[in-house]
Amino acid sequence: MRHLRGLFLLLGCLALSLPVMAQSFGDVVITEVMYDDTASGDVEWVEIHNTTTAAINIGDWVLLDDDIYPGNGGEGVIRVPVGTTIGADAYLVLTKETTTGLPGVIVCTQITGSFGLTNTPDNIALYTAATGGTLIDGSLTVSYPDEATNNAGNSIEKCDVNSTWSGNGADWIESTTVFAAVGRYRHCTPGAANTPCADGTPPALVSVTAVSSSQIDVLFNESVNQTVAETEANYVVNNGVGSPLTALRDGTNLALVHLTVSAMSPNSYTLTVSTMQDLAGNTATNLVGNFTVVGSGSNSVVITEVMYDDTASGADVEWIEIFNTTGAAINIGGWIVTDHSAYPPTSEGTLYIPAGTVINAGQYLVLSSVDMTEITGEVVCPDSVGGWGLNNSGDNLAIFTALSGGTLVHGSLTLNYPDLAGANAGNSIEVCQGDVGQAWDVVQWYESANVFATTGRFRLCSPGIDGRHSSDIKPGGRTIR
Repeated sequence: MRHLRGLFLLLGCLALSLPVMAQSFGDVVITEVMYDDTASGDVEWVEIHNTTTAAINIGDWVLLDDDIYPGNGGEGVIRVPVGTTIGADAYLVLTKETTTGLPGVIVCTQITGSFGLTNTPDNIALYTAATGGTLIDGSLTVSYPDEATNNAGNSIEKCDVNSTWSGNGADWIESTTVFAAVGRYRHCTPGAANTPCADGTPPALVSVTAVSSSQIDVLFNESVNQTVAETEANYVVNNGVGSPLTALRDGTNLALVHLTVSAMSPNSYTLTVSTMQDLAGNTATNLVGNFTVVGSGSNSVVITEVMYDDTASGADVEWIEIFNTTGAAINIGGWIVTDHSAYPPTSEGTLYIPAGTVINAGQYLVLSSVDMTEITGEVVCPDSVGGWGLNNSGDNLAIFTALSGGTLVHGSLTLNYPDLAGANAGNSIEVCQGDVGQAWDVVQWYESANVFATTGRFRLCSPGIDGRHSSDIKPGGRTIR
């Protein structure tokens, strides 16, 4: 029996290490094409890249520049040798030539016509077989752009090495990476990562978050120029706040700017960024972002439902639901939900709401530390402190506007929700409809009576929707107060 167990273990290990057979478009993509070297008779090659996290067996795959599939000999088809694999995130060079002089090149067999790329745009297509195969990348009709200088020995390279085939000139560049000073190939990166493309896109505003009544965090989609980012006059907050007192680019995240402003009252605000520049010198103007300042215990965003005990006998998949009680969208990126008994939290668990998360006026939103297949639209929040887990006998919950230095929005550090849900029943507890928007210490709760599913972890609950009963009508579940 021990021998059999050892054999099964060995077979399992071998199975895990064997290359997979990709069948999906984009698993392997064409990233570089050398179609015009320095000689009058070109020795051409094509580079491919494995975009997946596993090695892929590409033996018997074909590369063609024909405009029909299977290739009929009008142009040419070359076949990859049996047993050829491309490692995870690796690059390989395919060619029909034996004289490239490139290390690690895969010399393919020509099986139809005469494979040869034109020095003007030409199409290329990669299939898993000569007949009856799957298109993995490329096209029978869309050609690469002619970006390479005539007889210069320069390749064209894809800017995004994980993207699928494109004929758009903006997606390719003529290589500027020096390969050799003499010979057929001068500027190219065969079998290696591509030359970085120039950045021609200006920065965009991702989110604006009021960390406190006098601090605003402004997040862009890329690193920004420090001088421009720290020019206070480039920012204006409406409602009489004006330009910030200070502007400081973050020392670690170069896309984040911290603003200090005059104290703001609880309200909705708009920040206008008149000028911002990225590290490549691209300039954006008049970027606008909205944010909300909430006061301590403002109840602008409240906890309305808690799933702390699902049907599983092991660790519960827990979630909470929140609700925007106001008439405006609120950016809650950077806010936290904690079940610790002190602030800032140092243990137990804390859900950190991702930057840019917005809860619309009157919207219910589910927060969890894991992606749940049963619920759509939930916000997955990383656990930033300790280990997130709610007590089945009652636990406290509190929403703050920041991990530290923030203000309490709803909940409590000391007062627990009641344990009303049946053990392992998969039922949530919900706030009665008439109490939604009230302070944590006065709301009434009940065990949900809304049928969500008859099987699975969650049975009676209403995640992300208004399923609450009126506080003066006793629902089917147990109630408190």
